[in-house]
Amino acid sequence: MKIGSSVPQLPTRDKELVERAGRALFEFVFSRTKRFDSKYHWANCDEATKDGFREEAAVVIRAVWPLQLKSPEKRTTSVPRGPS
Repeated sequence: MKIGSSVPQLPTRDKELVERAGRALFEFVFSRTKRFDSKYHWANCDEATKDGFREEAAVVIRAVWPLQLKSPEKRTTSVPRGPS
């Protein structure tokens, strides 16, 4: 999936944010299965797997980033619906 130019880009300093979010997503996914054992930990998984989780985490972060920039009183609590 290619991200359009209308999606805000994360500042370079937030690579750590993407890294932590990718790891959290990885651990969440594998904690829901019987596969979360010594073989399936972030520290010893291959770089391609990590890149996939980082990319998924970055997409989510970019989607919510504009909400973080708004003042709390301008934020909405509704969740946008996808295309029907």
